[in-house]
Amino acid sequence: MNLWNPYVSESSKSTFGSERMQLKTGQRWHTSLAMVEQASSELSPNSVLHARYSDSSRYVIAKNITFDVFVSLYDVDRRIALFLRPTSLVSESEIRKTAGMVRKERMGNIEVRLIGLQNWRTEIARNLIEFSKISDSKLAEADIFGNNVRNIVLDLKTGESYDLLLQNRIYAPTELINNTQLDEFNSNASKLSFP
Repeated sequence: MNLWNPYVSESSKSTFGSERMQLKTGQRWHTSLAMVEQASSELSPNSVLHARYSDSSRYVIAKNITFDVFVSLYDVDRRIALFLRPTSLVSESEIRKTAGMVRKERMGNIEVRLIGLQNWRTEIARNLIEFSKISDSKLAEADIFGNNVRNIVLDLKTGESYDLLLQNRIYAPTELINNTQLDEFNSNASKLSFP
């Protein structure tokens, strides 16, 4: 299922960004850090990562997603992915570099996942629509806005995303509230760092 049309439709509404928006078929399950950390790579803010499924490298982890966004472009047929974690608007040249990496890897049947951002970061959320123009991509999941910190794992074998339980337990509702201020976050923001 391709969720780009509902995403674009939501982005044109005046209430876009006022509350958490979740577009996904099914729900996101939990997994514990202990289950995935042995076969994982970590995606930090402002970084770009290319990953391929293997027994020793099955998961990609993104911790403490707040005002930034976790973007995955996953080739369903080949079990390879390109991950980005921008902290600001993605420029046209960064979109071109991403498209070039997709072409270089001959990625075809691409599922895109967009996870993160806090309420009212609408300029970045609208900017992410540019990823719909890369190859033949389908939006498989969008979980943006809200006031929570997100910790995410993407399984390179299945392409599914999971909520990561850092302390190997289910959190109380108030434990994942974002306490970082935007000014503090922006002081560490920069452009994407391509390999």
